[in-house]
Amino acid sequence: MLRAALVLAVSVGLASGSAMLAGQVIVNTGSPAPAEAPRRTGTSAISGVVRDGSSGRPVAGAVVTLSTSPRSRTPAIDRMATDGAGRFVFTGLAAGDDYYVHAGRMGYFDGGYGRDRPSQDALAQILVGEGQWFSRADVQLWKPGAIAGTVVDEAGEPVVGVPIRALPLIKLAGVEHVAAGIITTTDDRGAYRLTGLVPGRYLVQVPSVQAAVPAGLSPYEVIGMTAEQYANAARLGREPPLPATMPVDRSHALAFGQYVTPPISGGTIGRAYAPTFYPGVRAVANAMAVEPRHGEDLTGIDLRLQPEVTARVSGRVVGPPDQIAGLVLRLVPPGSEGLAHGGEAATTLVGNDGAFAFLNVPLGAYTLVAARSVMQYHFMPSGSNLDATLPEPPGFNRSRMGAGDIPSAPRGVGYAYAALGGDDRSWAHVPVAVDAGGIDNLIVELVPTVAVRGRVVWESGEPDPPTFRRITPSGPVSGRAEALPVYADPADGNPALGMPRGEYTIATKEFIVEGLKVGTYLLRIVGAPVVKSVVWNGRDHTERGFDASEGHDFDDVVVTVTDRTATIAGTVRREDGATASGATVLAFPADRTRWARFGFAPARLRAATTDSSGRYSLGVPAGEYFVVVVDAVPIDGWQDSAYLARAAVGANPIRVDWNETHTQDAVVRTIR
Repeated sequence: MLRAALVLAVSVGLASGSAMLAGQVIVNTGSPAPAEAPRRTGTSAISGVVRDGSSGRPVAGAVVTLSTSPRSRTPAIDRMATDGAGRFVFTGLAAGDDYYVHAGRMGYFDGGYGRDRPSQDALAQILVGEGQWFSRADVQLWKPGAIAGTVVDEAGEPVVGVPIRALPLIKLAGVEHVAAGIITTTDDRGAYRLTGLVPGRYLVQVPSVQAAVPAGLSPYEVIGMTAEQYANAARLGREPPLPATMPVDRSHALAFGQYVTPPISGGTIGRAYAPTFYPGVRAVANAMAVEPRHGEDLTGIDLRLQPEVTARVSGRVVGPPDQIAGLVLRLVPPGSEGLAHGGEAATTLVGNDGAFAFLNVPLGAYTLVAARSVMQYHFMPSGSNLDATLPEPPGFNRSRMGAGDIPSAPRGVGYAYAALGGDDRSWAHVPVAVDAGGIDNLIVELVPTVAVRGRVVWESGEPDPPTFRRITPSGPVSGRAEALPVYADPADGNPALGMPRGEYTIATKEFIVEGLKVGTYLLRIVGAPVVKSVVWNGRDHTERGFDASEGHDFDDVVVTVTDRTATIAGTVRREDGATASGATVLAFPADRTRWARFGFAPARLRAATTDSSGRYSLGVPAGEYFVVVVDAVPIDGWQDSAYLARAAVGANPIRVDWNETHTQDAVVRTIR
């Protein structure tokens, strides 16, 4: 229900008086989800102006929400729309509460006080005293950008109805990765438009996957379903499209329909479109990144697809029978290993005897991936409901899937995974070079994954297990947790290595994490206090991690956790002495070797936003740090070692010990 409030003049009992928003008409949008919290009464006020972040012009009709939480989906204290000059005011507020201002309008990304770009997560806290009027709660909103162009074939004819996607280049764990991004399809003119983009660097790609299946499979079996399952899905309106198949020989067929149709010459298959990146290249390393700005339509990003000579790759998978059954193999071009389904050039189903064949593979270098799960990063701006997934290959009958956030990732970045039935107990990554003669009798040997086992030592005595509450078909269930999740995070953030998950059993104080592939991993216990040390065979692996490429399990690992804290806190001012509210405080290690390869949750890189009094507080492990205060940080600047190197210039390291609070007042700087 909407309720409108006509405000002809505002008069509040403030010590510093001036006419405020006289003659303003404010439309309060009432109580859309989430529901409003009870309005508190007092003599304080918060006001500001909502502006376009690019032009600086006021934004009329923006919905502004006042709450006591930095999260946008939280009960509101009050909600109203800006007037023609972009102004808003909340009055009758109680002193002593922490307030946050959120804002949004159709055609813009969401914003809030203290957020200087849509990709920034934090909002600044506003504290008001009795009778105080905080009049600087200004908010910026940004319009999304877009990338547009056309896709044509070798004859210059439009390629119609095929997927095209923007793949953002992101920094995670101090390393650049290719993430999945917004997807669209070409229209009847071969034209496309990728919308809803924040400023950044994007690769534009037309995916093309040559999917081989054993001959004789029904269309339902090709997509990993039975006829009954498909009928049930159809009754719910959720049936997936059935791909067409084309027999190639007595044992295999080519499935198509999800991607670009392979060129057929004289009734035979021998040419195909490879996955193509703008401006018409196959490899990520050769692709040209495009960089749309706020509100910009970046046009002319055209692609021309060229058919390429193809060959057949066949052989046999060797390994445990239960690991081979139902396995889908992927041929992945260089640089696309971190992309899941749709990132391949070819896929195939493995037979019960381990035999396989890739069909119609464009010549070139690949990695053959044999694994029962895939994982990738995806990037979606705040509030976006666009899809970043492409169809799964034929035969990938997933038994589980999931998605979530990465603690250290830029705002909008998350992960998604899908897995076949069974455990990820073995795998293979095999370099493959495909020439015109193709490859026969390729042996792919599955190798065991690695496990980490050990116990947890609580330095200050183990606290009570955390409580939980979940909704079940029979109603809500509450209790205390019997176990905590333990993750092995790839140190370099490589999503191709997955995010192996195990459990710490509270009763036995023991944990196990299985499924580590070739790479270095760092341990993370969700719900436990700070991990103080991780020791194996007398050596500290806390930040060094475990190198699974050594090919053996890591047993008798001792993880020590502590509830003691080290704190860096202080007040920030600007060069003119004014309080610096909404500034960003960065704390990062003085040891430069720790500026990258720190996994998904770096303990020693911390960022905080100053409140309306210019105050901040950061909890960190004991050690030496640089502390720097800036007005704005790039989307992933705090994870970029080059940015940290510039920030460290002129900064003096400080040391903070366990159970110590180090006071560090600072002045806002500009990092160039």
